[in-house]
Amino acid sequence: MNGKPIHVSREDNPVHAIVSNGDFNVGDVAKINAQNSRNFARESETFERVKCLGSAVIEGCFTACGRIDCFVMTMSYPWDIAAISLIVEEAGGKATHIDGSPMLFVDAEQVVFSNGLLHDILVKTVD
Repeated sequence: MNGKPIHVSREDNPVHAIVSNGDFNVGDVAKINAQNSRNFARESETFERVKCLGSAVIEGCFTACGRIDCFVMTMSYPWDIAAISLIVEEAGGKATHIDGSPMLFVDAEQVVFSNGLLHDILVKTVD
């Protein structure tokens, strides 16, 4: 960014971490909103700040450049997450299915992106 390589944050303490949680009112609205609400509640018990920016691309790129530490996407499509996962991983982070397994890049997949240091904590929090 601005001629310099980007990198994920080095935050390893969830008490100081910022997590963004994906959009509400997408896909199966009742199901997705309920899952996002559960995720918000769980995340707020573990992480310092929980946000919803509402744009997968922005949240993914903010994770990659260290502006936020983690991003949970409850409803995704392959075109939402393919580039983001590459960008986050190239910046030193980690991108997986919400249970920590490799992404399948299929419709309605639930995924998490992180700086890598907080990934296991995030997966345990939302899975």
